[in-house]
Amino acid sequence: MAPSMEEAGQIVTEAAQANTWTAFQNPIGKLAGSIEPVMVSPMEVGISVGVPYGFRREYGFVGMTDSLGRVGTDPAEPYAGPALDANADKVMELMDLAIERTWIRCYPDVVSLVDVLA
Repeated sequence: MAPSMEEAGQIVTEAAQANTWTAFQNPIGKLAGSIEPVMVSPMEVGISVGVPYGFRREYGFVGMTDSLGRVGTDPAEPYAGPALDANADKVMELMDLAIERTWIRCYPDVVSLVDVLA
């Protein structure tokens, strides 16, 4: 599963990076350059955003007060969620292939899962 998870993480990361250039009003690239996939476990991958304002860009910060007393006026400019949504089919295909590889490795004398389901 880990190779498929790594590939899925890379696909979504690249899409999120690309989205910052179209979703943001004034992109400068710092947030895009800070996005990277992180393997949480062999069965889970996450996306890390290495700038403190990444959450605010994704979800917005309007009418809230931060720890410095500033009232936010930043509307949401989603980049990560849409990246996952746009690539969900690719990610699911990778997971299906990983399951098939595991099936074949565990049960080599049995026809492949794809043949069984076809």
